[in-house]
Amino acid sequence: MWFWGIRFLLFMAVALVGFSVVVMLLWNAVLPAVLGVAEITWLQALGLLALSRIFFGSWGRGGGGRW
Repeated sequence: MWFWGIRFLLFMAVALVGFSVVVMLLWNAVLPAVLGVAEITWLQALGLLALSRIFFGSWGRGGGGRW
């Protein structure tokens, strides 16, 4: 049973790094040319993902009302 826990944690770590790399690549491809901002690293992209999670809420389905 512990094998599935390790497998899940490994999958989540790889997914988190993958999302960070995608955000980094999108930022570095578009924003420096359009807005003249600096390029970011994948750790800064991870920070952007964390901030967006804090500001805009959960990535999962919420238990809210019908709206």
